[in-house]
Amino acid sequence: MKFKIDKFLKENKLSEKDKELVFDSFACEKELDGKYTCMLFAQDNNTLMNFQKGLRENLRRFNKYVDETTEQYEIDFRPHITIGRNIAKNDLEEVKSYFKSGYATRTLVNELVLPIVKNNNIKEAQNPDNQTIYRL
Repeated sequence: MKFKIDKFLKENKLSEKDKELVFDSFACEKELDGKYTCMLFAQDNNTLMNFQKGLRENLRRFNKYVDETTEQYEIDFRPHITIGRNIAKNDLEEVKSYFKSGYATRTLVNELVLPIVKNNNIKEAQNPDNQTIYRL
């Protein structure tokens, strides 16, 4: 898998402009448990989205690395910054009030993080010992 990623990154260089994202759209989405996740979504960046799709296609044969939920997330991928998770419905309006207008942030995507874990969970994925970081 690492070899395929190395090869893909060498063949698909991104310019600084290609790596730029502007996050300026706020939304809260209801999760299966009835609570909400609130995010800032990025403006469209077709080059970066095509890069992600190309990488996903390149890694298609590594089906044990991706379970059904993760696969759907990758297919429907939308660059975002998670602002809050597990927000109860009665707290939702207060959270939304913080993002009425004037929020925006610009960033450059400079890294691709590949977590390799035994169990697909956040704690293992965020452990630096389980991550390979690629500079873009």
